[in-house]
Amino acid sequence: MITVLTDGSGFDTKLEYSDWRFSAAAVGLVRYFKYCEIEFEQGEDYIAYQRDTAIGDAAERNYLRFVENFFTDGMHHLILEDLLTQDNLTKEQIALVNEKLNANGILKKVFGRERYEESQKGHFLALLEENRQTIIKETYRNGKSLYWNFANENSLGKGSLKICRLNGYYIDLPKKGKSLAYQWDPSTFVAQDVPEFDYIPFAFSKSYESFFIN
Repeated sequence: MITVLTDGSGFDTKLEYSDWRFSAAAVGLVRYFKYCEIEFEQGEDYIAYQRDTAIGDAAERNYLRFVENFFTDGMHHLILEDLLTQDNLTKEQIALVNEKLNANGILKKVFGRERYEESQKGHFLALLEENRQTIIKETYRNGKSLYWNFANENSLGKGSLKICRLNGYYIDLPKKGKSLAYQWDPSTFVAQDVPEFDYIPFAFSKSYESFFIN
């Protein structure tokens, strides 16, 4: 449960561990706050924080920086970046560079049909840095063991939605909303979603099969 604080504590948001979703979001938030060295307060059944440090456009750069650090193994561009800073690449390394240039949709969009050439290293590194935020976001959003494994990929970074963004809760409201409502009346349908649920993936193990103990 999310509560707005007006008690002068220095924080404007309180997240209580009211069910597993909020508990998992709290675990992810705490890891994020510690990594980014952002002040927060933690009690036995809640955490308190300034919401704009975790949610919204102002927090996106920190969020993506944390994504890149937490899910390092899923970030193809980091492998590519490491290879491009090395000298005298072997044939196997060159093949891996070319593989990573097209490892997913966003990298294909950034690099097009370009292939490795020694003289192009600086160009490739510049493209990586120029598009870094977008590469991280799209890799994370669509990664089968990343955000996509936990929530609807089109919900990342959105405010509170009419339907919970998490897999197992999310439905296509225009198509199926009536079937879930009382007597097929959409106005009777109740769901709960908060943008803090975008932190749930950080509470789980980094694999296709993820576990969380509440």
